[in-house]
Amino acid sequence: QSFDGLLKEARADKDKNAIARYLRLLGFVHQERAEFEEALEFYTKALGFVTETGDKVQMADCHNAMGTAQWNMGIYTEAIISYEEGAYLARISENHDGQGIANIGLGNVHSDMGELEDALEHYTEALDNLKDTENFQQISRAYNNLGDTYLLKKEWDKALTNLEKSIEFADQGGWFNMKAWAEANMAIALVNKEEFDKAEKMLGSSLSFLEELGDRAGIGGAYQAYGMLYSKKKNWDMAILSYQKAVDIYTEINTPSYLAQCRYELGMAYKKKGNVKKANEELRRAANLYTHLKMDDFLKNVLAEIET
Repeated sequence: QSFDGLLKEARADKDKNAIARYLRLLGFVHQERAEFEEALEFYTKALGFVTETGDKVQMADCHNAMGTAQWNMGIYTEAIISYEEGAYLARISENHDGQGIANIGLGNVHSDMGELEDALEHYTEALDNLKDTENFQQISRAYNNLGDTYLLKKEWDKALTNLEKSIEFADQGGWFNMKAWAEANMAIALVNKEEFDKAEKMLGSSLSFLEELGDRAGIGGAYQAYGMLYSKKKNWDMAILSYQKAVDIYTEINTPSYLAQCRYELGMAYKKKGNVKKANEELRRAANLYTHLKMDDFLKNVLAEIET
């Protein structure tokens, strides 16, 4: 039976909690298709129904879902407001899963904004929220995002330690997307440790699985990691090809923060190859995205690389 049919049945029964659940599920379907505006619309409608019932657990879930859509859309102020409201409602209703999800979301926003210590604090708090639950999927996610943040801090061994834990919990929770994401992130750490053969083997495994699952964001991340691998090996043509594949996917699914970083890395590959014209084109595109996202520190780094 389709979600639409179940939703129609819930409306007929005037069951507001059930209506909200199905609206949230429809929102999640759109989210998985990277249709974030449509997802946010369904999550907002769901929140309206559960607010009427006073179900704080579902209200927290709706706010957290809204935060995830807003984060993917690059509207960070709104995402923080949604996640903080989700965390508050989860806390007062003793909903540890909801608290953990809210803290992971807040960590994601702070990470994208370059506020890495704040991100680490939220991911660590999420693990504390989730420690007495069996929500292995979200525990895996928290460890993966901790590992990703240590990548940004260039602390490769800490990144690998957390990513290995992410894979362990992903296996327990049966969340194969996250396992593949963690493998791609591990490959980035291995690239930076110049363990290229291990990195390439892990990336091949990750990309194959992500393609089988149809995880577009994950596939984009894997191609971006290939770009990093080939850049480290100074194979600029393959690096540019890999980054361009990632850029095409990030453009298609409209993830502005990922797209900005990838355009920056693509521009730097062109620059190191000696193609200043193409480098400046990509770096200016990255700068425009960072201006839109109000990520000033990232913007300054990009502008410093543009050659006049």
